[in-house]
Amino acid sequence: MVGSPSDAPEAWKAADQQIGYSEAVQDEERAAAMEDDVAEMLWNMPAESIVGATSQVSFPRRNASDSS
Repeated sequence: MVGSPSDAPEAWKAADQQIGYSEAVQDEERAAAMEDDVAEMLWNMPAESIVGATSQVSFPRRNASDSS
């Protein structure tokens, strides 16, 4: 790797701005949080069919501590 953020912070910030890495990371974090919220809502919905009940048993709820 050539250089590091501490070697030329302005150049790294400019490159980040140009390619949008930090913005993409933030968008990914927001999407993951929304996915968790939707999964929680779906999990808490009562199953209305045998297929729904089976899916809740087959795909157990993931705890926040399970995600990395």
